[in-house]
Amino acid sequence: MTAGAGSRVIIRFMKYVALVVLAGAVCFAEQPQERVLSPKPVCNAANKGNLWPDAANSSPDAGLALFERGELERCTLVHVTFGMKYKWERLSVNARELAKEKQNKQRSSNN
Repeated sequence: MTAGAGSRVIIRFMKYVALVVLAGAVCFAEQPQERVLSPKPVCNAANKGNLWPDAANSSPDAGLALFERGELERCTLVHVTFGMKYKWERLSVNARELAKEKQNKQRSSNN
């Protein structure tokens, strides 16, 4: 066996070792944690002005993070055609959702 053939065998072996290590790392990688939100309470006079998710009511940092992601809602009293009602309203909008809505409107107008 020549010196060049020996180094090729070692390189091929190292490629297989790297592949096995990479596959093992992918298999045992921790799955991302999904955010578990408490069920949204009914919006009424008792909780008017409260924020949802509840974490925003007690932590300004959590409230800011939820606001930036477009997930923060507040219980408000809104005018409707025949009176007023309580409703959860978003305080901000995620730009990705706006793009999706625009695409959906364009698709529906083309059909």
